[in-house]
Amino acid sequence: MAKHLIYVSLLIAFSTGVFGQVTSVQDGDWDDPNTWDCACSPDFNNGDINVVHNVVLPGPLAVQVANLFVGDGASGTLLVNGDLVVDAGTLTVTEDFIGGSIFTIASGGSLTINSTGVLDLTGLVISPSEISGELFNSGNVSNVDQSVLLFLANSVYYHRFTSGGNIPLATWDSQSTVEINTLTAASPSAPGNLNQQFGNFTWNCPAMGTTGTFSLGGQLQTVNGNLIFVTSNSRAIRFNSGGAATNLAIGGNFENRGVAIIVTNSNTGSALIDVTGNYIQSHPGLTIPSFTFAAGGSASVE
Repeated sequence: MAKHLIYVSLLIAFSTGVFGQVTSVQDGDWDDPNTWDCACSPDFNNGDINVVHNVVLPGPLAVQVANLFVGDGASGTLLVNGDLVVDAGTLTVTEDFIGGSIFTIASGGSLTINSTGVLDLTGLVISPSEISGELFNSGNVSNVDQSVLLFLANSVYYHRFTSGGNIPLATWDSQSTVEINTLTAASPSAPGNLNQQFGNFTWNCPAMGTTGTFSLGGQLQTVNGNLIFVTSNSRAIRFNSGGAATNLAIGGNFENRGVAIIVTNSNTGSALIDVTGNYIQSHPGLTIPSFTFAAGGSASVE
């Protein structure tokens, strides 16, 4: 009986070491075995991963994780120069009250949050996560304050939901870009959290689902950079539908490459699209300008 208990205990210990928890033991690169207590380059096969030192995920290394904890009550940081994927788990970034960036996606690096993944920034107070590379999101980015998630110049956020989904609450540099992709479901909903001050904003949904009523609900009101409509699979995009008309301020150019845009639809009052730069229309099949003002309300483009 004693031998059997020892054997079972060894199996449990081995299982915990492989699938339980890995913790950093020194500063270093992700793929350096000396960085971790597992003497390995950890991924989702290792279970929970705790970064409590200064760790760099170098390019072009690609790593998929489930539960990843950065900071975890200590002064750990993670700099991503490669590609990090969160699937069937949560990337949790914890405040260290030092004030610098704890989690950073560098230029050339990327973070992918799959449909079953979560980026949890709710524990941050004064130490922002900074994005200079790319963030692909079809899951959930959770934070309570726009000041703790910064999309810096030349960063790109890709919104990859079949319907709806929330754009992260963030501070957007005027040279950052939000790109709306997919929305392939039948009668898709508009993305949430459109009522932010964005940098560049691009609509690029070549396989957008069938819909005759799609509307942004008057929520998109501030684009400090360029507003570009690339394609919507021949679906009309309503800026607003019903209720009071809303205004849209564009700090750069307003470019339409082939999308039917309905500025007002059964709205009351007047809507103003204020373009600081130029209106550019590059699709030869569209009348100029390619705006429709439908069933009530009025609008102007300046």
